[in-house]
Amino acid sequence: MKYQIPTRIFYCALLQMIVAWCTIANAQEGGTLANGTRCLEDAKGKKNFKVVFEDKNSLPPYSVTGYIFIKREKFNRESMASVLDSLNSRYCQENHVSVAIFDDKSRAKDTDIIAHSLGKIREPAVRGFYWLDRVKGISGIKYSTARGNPIDEEKIERTIDDQ
Repeated sequence: MKYQIPTRIFYCALLQMIVAWCTIANAQEGGTLANGTRCLEDAKGKKNFKVVFEDKNSLPPYSVTGYIFIKREKFNRESMASVLDSLNSRYCQENHVSVAIFDDKSRAKDTDIIAHSLGKIREPAVRGFYWLDRVKGISGIKYSTARGNPIDEEKIERTIDDQ
């Protein structure tokens, strides 16, 4: 009887991981959302980045967090504006989104972004952040043009309409 509770917890955790994995896999392929709406992605902007990690919180406040990888030579205003528009399209039904932008794919897979955000570690591969807040009607991207420069060296903001 004493082993029954840990077994149930294990299976519950396993089920949650499987559901999360399926959700992420569906989202990475531009999957259909629960309400049947399919978000369209800008093909030009999609070529400028690759989603490395994505997680959708299933409890309020609903939000999406993730990591994307962008090649070092793409950290210019034109490419980043295209990435901003593409991410806005990708998350057309989300109210809150936060994405860390990396210039090294392997570092993006291995970095603890929470520790980075709290100042516990310094990760030079983190080159910027994307945010979307449909409640306030804004989205934006801030980034550095070169490693070692401040992450907020350049900033692009957009106002977004309620969809």
